[in-house]
Amino acid sequence: MKQYIQKREPIRAVQWQGEKTPELVELLGAHGHFSTNSLKGTELRLGSGGYVLPGYWICSSSGEDFMVLSTEQFHDRYEEVHAGPTTQKAHEEAALDFLKQIDALLVEGLKLSPEQHTKVFRDRNRLVDQLRELLTHQTWLGQREAQDLRNRIRKELDRRDPE
Repeated sequence: MKQYIQKREPIRAVQWQGEKTPELVELLGAHGHFSTNSLKGTELRLGSGGYVLPGYWICSSSGEDFMVLSTEQFHDRYEEVHAGPTTQKAHEEAALDFLKQIDALLVEGLKLSPEQHTKVFRDRNRLVDQLRELLTHQTWLGQREAQDLRNRIRKELDRRDPE
């Protein structure tokens, strides 16, 4: 039986540290209201809601919906995603850079030579091929998700303006 995982929408999040940072202003847009209190320093109020406590995370998937979470709640639900290469060329460049790092480790770090350690370097080549397949698959998944998003946007626009 096949197994599936639920697709997750990426979110943007900033931890409020009591300072009005450019990252926070970009996330909140007109929804964040900053004020200065002589006893508490800079305070942040979201929309017409309550104040955000320092150390809490402000999260949004669309820029219009906001969620405030404690650090524990945030880390229970989310983990940081590092954006990878998005094009085939960028994937190839990342794979070549990775290969250079592996070679440096094998040759300089472990003092192995391709001539004397043929099995190690053959296994290295096999792993590089597997990496290339994974990167190609990841590019395909990204393209599919982008197409799905375009289709959802098109359907929503058609629903709002049926002509």
